[in-house]
Order: sequence, then structure tokens, then C-alpha cells
Amino acid sequence: STRKESSAASDVYKRQNVEGNVDIDGQYDGQIVRAHMRELSASGDWLDYQLNASGEAKFNSQEGIEVPELLVKTGDNQVTMTGTLEAFDDVQAQLSLDAQDLSQLYPTFAGKAQLNAQIDGTLTAPEIDFDGLADKLTLPDMRISQLATKGQVIWDEDKQAKVELQLSNAMIAQQNIANLNVALNGDAQEHQISLSLNSDVANVCLLYTSDAA
Repeated sequence: STRKESSAASDVYKRQNVEGNVDIDGQYDGQIVRAHMRELSASGDWLDYQLNASGEAKFNSQEGIEVPELLVKTGDNQVTMTGTLEAFDDVQAQLSLDAQDLSQLYPTFAGKAQLNAQIDGTLTAPEIDFDGLADKLTLPDMRISQLATKGQVIWDEDKQAKVELQLSNAMIAQQNIANLNVALNGDAQEHQISLSLNSDVANVCLLYTSDAA
């Protein structure tokens, strides 16, 4: 397996040819630093597929950072991100991944995946909402027919979380797994974790509850 990974990494290195350009304007008035990355662009080939990247960003040492959009696309796969960081505290960002063919990203990958994430709140207490789905996923030593996850995490003093993960028809480390369901709900003091597993090795159903009282 290690030899295959080394060969795949070498293949990726040989089959990439990417060139980029960055255009930045900046000024300092004795108090505030301002910078505007008017253009971030890159193009070329990645594993014989066309790769394009584009973006823009603004920086102000008092007001914060703004990224109107950052886009990276190669073949049938793309990632987009937008966001702001106001006064280096309040954060709002969106991330979207639409990968229709993972084999175009790395030789030992296969399948397709989608992920959407939203971040709000502050840097010290962000709120993250996400949902993701992968079909016919193949990674080294792993094959999964379908993987789905969604959740919300609020990383404040209470560490609140509600996360679900569902997996079906998988082969992981040479073990067949028909179904795996994991759910977490609660906060750092009071939470509940449930796990249901149906596999060749074992059939397990667990429920763990933590109560501050």
C-alpha cells in the first residue's frame, strides 16, 4: 500500500503544470494598513485536467478581512469560498465543495462528494453548520457506497453540538460494514451519543448519556 501511494504521489507530481498571478495594491497612512488583492488567478493542468483558480480579497488593519469569492476548479470538481472577518472578531463564511469525480484530484481516489458549510459568530465562539454526502467513495484501503453527515457545532463555553453520520455498504480495513450510524447531541456537560453498527465482525447498538447532575 505504501508503495502504491508513493507511486501515485510521483504520478501527481509529473502531471501538474500550474502558473499563477497575484495583483495587490496597498497603502499605509501612519495608522491603518489597507491592502486589496485585486486578482488571484491560476491556471494550468492537474492530472491532465484543466485547473483554474480565481479570487479577490480586501484587508484593513482595523476593519478586518473580506473575501468576496475564492474559486478553484479542476475537471468536474470545484470549491468556492466567501467570507468576512469584521474587526478580526466577527466571522461569517461559506464553503461549498462539489466534487463529481474524485479520481481527477488524486489517482487512488474515486467517487463523488458534496459539502456545504456555514460559519457564523466570533473567532472564539464560532457556530458551524454543515452537511455532506459522498457516493461510491474509494480511498486507500477503503470503499464506501454512501456516506452522509450533517450537524451544527457551537464552540462557545457550553460546547454545544448536534452531529449525525450515516455510512452504508462499506469495506474498511478488509472488514465489511453494512451500516454504521453515529449521532451526538448535547453539550460538554450533558450529551448523548448513540452508535449502531452492522458488520461481519459485530452487530452493536450503544447509547451513552452524560448528565451533569
